[in-house]
Amino acid sequence: MSKVWVHALACLTASGFMGVAQADQKLIRQLAAEAARETIHLAPGDLKVMDLEFEARDAQVSGDKDSISLTRVKTKRGDQIVIQPLKAGVAEIVVPRIKGDAELGLRVEVHVEDSAVLGRRQELKTVLASERSEMRAERTGLQLKVNTEHFAQIAFAPAVNGGVQVGNPAIVETAVKKTKGKYEFLIRAAQAGRTAILLRDDQGKLRARYLISVEP
Repeated sequence: MSKVWVHALACLTASGFMGVAQADQKLIRQLAAEAARETIHLAPGDLKVMDLEFEARDAQVSGDKDSISLTRVKTKRGDQIVIQPLKAGVAEIVVPRIKGDAELGLRVEVHVEDSAVLGRRQELKTVLASERSEMRAERTGLQLKVNTEHFAQIAFAPAVNGGVQVGNPAIVETAVKKTKGKYEFLIRAAQAGRTAILLRDDQGKLRARYLISVEP
């Protein structure tokens, strides 16, 4: 997952964060840096319980130590650590294994943030996940002559509203037909030019992208 996140974030970075608010730019850079390590974000008042699935030494806390309170609890299923955020800051928790002095058991970075910042972070994650999905959408290039048609079978039901989006409707006409339980997508070349077509399923996810070139 981290490779896809890094790729999506790199695309945003390469574009110069066009149209992205300065506060959001900072959050996006943080998300990129976190893609390769375990990091959790909490707001004051939250509680985070983490299971220790190994024999562990005492937990070590560094960074903003007073930003969190850490409690170790013994249960029938094994030990747990309970993280309680107290105030804004960044703390790192390291829990070594008992066996093997140099063997790391758990390492996690805890960011305690204002509730509004935490909420915006979750919104950005949703946006970036959508970007990742759209990057994986199938792309098809087509060259057509004016007044010719192209038929393609699609393995999903396009959304009723907004399922087919055409960059320049004057270049091509489109239609979706259902035959024997299968969906067929029709593209009819109307006039010379170039345009793009996006197909979205009933969940709003981009599933296919057509790049159309129409010649006289």
